[in-house]
Amino acid sequence: MQVKRDYSQPFFGPHSRRHKRPTGRIVLFFVLFVGAFLLYVMLNFEQLQSAALEAVGMGPTATPLPAELAFQAATLYRLGDLEEAIALFDRAYQMRPDDIDYIYEYGMALIDYGDYETALELATHAIDVNPQDVRGHALRARALVWNRQPDEAIPVALSALDLDPNFAALHAVLARAFPDIGRWQDGVEYGERAIELAPLDAMAHRNYAYALSQIGDSDGAIRELQQAISLNPNLPDPYFELAFLYLANDLDNEAIDTYQQVLSLDPRHPKALLRLCEAYTKVGQYERAKGFCEDAIANAPDYAAAYFQLGMLYYRERNFAQSLQAFDNCVTYAPDSVECKYRLGLSYFYEGDCDISWQILEDSLIMAQASGRQTTIDNIRQGLVAISDACPNYAAPSVNEAESHAPQSTTGE
Repeated sequence: MQVKRDYSQPFFGPHSRRHKRPTGRIVLFFVLFVGAFLLYVMLNFEQLQSAALEAVGMGPTATPLPAELAFQAATLYRLGDLEEAIALFDRAYQMRPDDIDYIYEYGMALIDYGDYETALELATHAIDVNPQDVRGHALRARALVWNRQPDEAIPVALSALDLDPNFAALHAVLARAFPDIGRWQDGVEYGERAIELAPLDAMAHRNYAYALSQIGDSDGAIRELQQAISLNPNLPDPYFELAFLYLANDLDNEAIDTYQQVLSLDPRHPKALLRLCEAYTKVGQYERAKGFCEDAIANAPDYAAAYFQLGMLYYRERNFAQSLQAFDNCVTYAPDSVECKYRLGLSYFYEGDCDISWQILEDSLIMAQASGRQTTIDNIRQGLVAISDACPNYAAPSVNEAESHAPQSTTGE
């Protein structure tokens, strides 16, 4: 007998439970998997993005290590980029605040930049971290010297020599500090020792030059400054000291060339532009001098010394309207400058304004007497006499009258 099969029913019919497809369970697992994956992606998006970018060579730059930052800072320092060097040293210091290597280099850069207070704070911290490390004491001594506190710097440096008598930076500091208190020969001796210990240290040569200049050895000082510049040609301060010695010895062209070297490092350096203004004034090239003074002001609009020098150039050619404007700006940015103030008063007088001139000169006389500057006092009195002769409403004060108005303080300008 032939069995007929009903092909309208599936081979595995509804009564065959053991082989039924678990469709609902698979869908559920798939949905849960996708949801978990999306949640993971949302919670770790930045890390996954960074990994993907790195895989194709577009990942973010890794944070530099402190040593890398310090190395970059030292390189920039030697190239003369003090601001960027200090910024990088600061980053390294923030990451390793107790590392005296970083503290010392950072502090030295700050001193060259003129931030003595921060350098002193770093020196104090270095000494707290390790009182036996000579570098913290050397940093403190140098910051004190540059902050015009040689009396405080000397005992710090001398005491630190007990920790390391051959640390050249301490001898270099003493070469600078002792002449500032009148002990010139001591400065020379410490300068010589600094050079012996560190013949390739630009600062040692620079400070030795300072000591030599104080005993009148200009040739020796010039030679040492030239050596300092050759060792580190990218820092401007030794150039200014060298040019000053050139001018003092009437080597005017050499001084001008030296200031031009500073401008080759930084064409907008206000101090170099002002010094060129002064140097060209010294050699009688007044128009060229004015141009450099104006350039200094253009690059530093609050530079009182540049306004004063420009005012003097106009004053000497009797262009009192222009000198008045320059001296007025000088007083604005340096209100304690008696030189700017009394020359402003004289400019007003020559412009015919006796009232303002008299008031300014009287105020200037009080300032000059407070600072004990006799030459300036004499010049102001001559101005007051000139006003009293030319303007009938004014009478020049007697010596006793002027002194009665002077303040009791003897603090200098």
